[in-house]
Amino acid sequence: MIQPFCRVAGRPPAERRNPRERSPTHLMRRYELMLLLRPDLEDDKLQAAVEKVTRAIVNAGGSLSKVSPWGKRRLAYDINRHREASYFLIHFDIEPAQVREIERGLLISEEILRHLVTVLEDRGPAEEVA
Repeated sequence: MIQPFCRVAGRPPAERRNPRERSPTHLMRRYELMLLLRPDLEDDKLQAAVEKVTRAIVNAGGSLSKVSPWGKRRLAYDINRHREASYFLIHFDIEPAQVREIERGLLISEEILRHLVTVLEDRGPAEEVA
């Protein structure tokens, strides 16, 4: 019988866990997502694109804190020959490992011109920061 490779003699090999299986005490972080959507989209298609992103966040095990539309704003430079974009700001909590999957979906979408995901750090009460 062939013994599995083990670094310490006499110890059984560690069980392999599926990375998607998480313990109940998994780490959730708060993120901020800024979306720049094409300005030529109609309101219903604009809302559908934002709903598609929020659904991807929830399906990945995240929870939404805030979704706020900022409206159309002028860009500092042309992106795909567009001078304006519709801005949306989304705050959500999710495991850090799931952010990469969400960003991959954002890159595929044709409605999204640009996106930026940043980690929001809790700085505590205002007295402690000052």
